[in-house]
Amino acid sequence: AYRLIFAIESGSKQVQKAIRKNLNLEKANTNIEMANKKGFFLGGFFTIGFPDETEEQVRKTINFALKSKLHTAHFFILTPFPGTVVWTDAVKAGMPVDAHYEHYYQVSVNLSKVPTERLEKIRKDALARFYLNPIRAYRFMMRAPHFFKRSFEYGLILFLTLIGKWNK
Repeated sequence: AYRLIFAIESGSKQVQKAIRKNLNLEKANTNIEMANKKGFFLGGFFTIGFPDETEEQVRKTINFALKSKLHTAHFFILTPFPGTVVWTDAVKAGMPVDAHYEHYYQVSVNLSKVPTERLEKIRKDALARFYLNPIRAYRFMMRAPHFFKRSFEYGLILFLTLIGKWNK
């Protein structure tokens, strides 16, 4: 194995409890640091937009990723698919769950306390802050130079696309 992905989901202890994951965030960060020292290429999966999640809780998730030794991070926006626990809980709580299910990078239905446009902007800002960190880019390049070249080209295209959308 050369790559490990950590499915952290949320950097908020309250959200961890609400989604019934109860991940020990301190231990998760320790494991990330240990895996980094062992030479693994590390990625993280994070989700924002959980039911009743606040902007402060979303920021905790982003800050967890930013402070970590992860080389890559994906920030997904929650999509409550029919039949999932999140969808069932949302229906029971009377939340709107009539969603379009295109992908995890846009709000399909917003169950959080953060306005939809704000949630999408926060996600884009998180990506920029994560990937435009020169120290992280250097660590990424040193750990996986062959992967870096391909990812850099893809990232540049993605970044320029995002910049174009921000200016609209």
